[in-house]
Amino acid sequence: MKPIATSILTLFFCSLASLSFFPVTAHAVEKTIDLSGVVCSKSSGLTCRPKYRTRLRTGKVLQVQYTASAQHCSQIIVRFFVDGKLKRSTGALNPGEASIVYRIRGLTAGRHTLSLQAVGVVGGCNTGYTASWTGSLYVKS
Repeated sequence: MKPIATSILTLFFCSLASLSFFPVTAHAVEKTIDLSGVVCSKSSGLTCRPKYRTRLRTGKVLQVQYTASAQHCSQIIVRFFVDGKLKRSTGALNPGEASIVYRIRGLTAGRHTLSLQAVGVVGGCNTGYTASWTGSLYVKS
């Protein structure tokens, strides 16, 4: 075989071999979800029930961030659950304030249920009962 043909074949087979060692990964999906007026119909005191739920497809890591509505009249704490298990919790957030971006690791790639639960903080208009909450949820999976 001619040297140039051998070089082309070698390059071709090396390229194929490298593809098997470096699999193509899916691109991350980012979205912001508007949480308009979640009503705490089964609330008991400060903890809002039911939880807000959404289904999503993730890799092994999920990033989440909650931003409280500027219309809130008191502070709020938000708990993040994946498939019913508590994974993260914000500190008390003022109206309009965003949490840090939390990285939830150790997930299996696939479909999961992400739930958020609000816990009101006494002060402002909150006298010990959380009636509703709103804001936005940033998700990167």
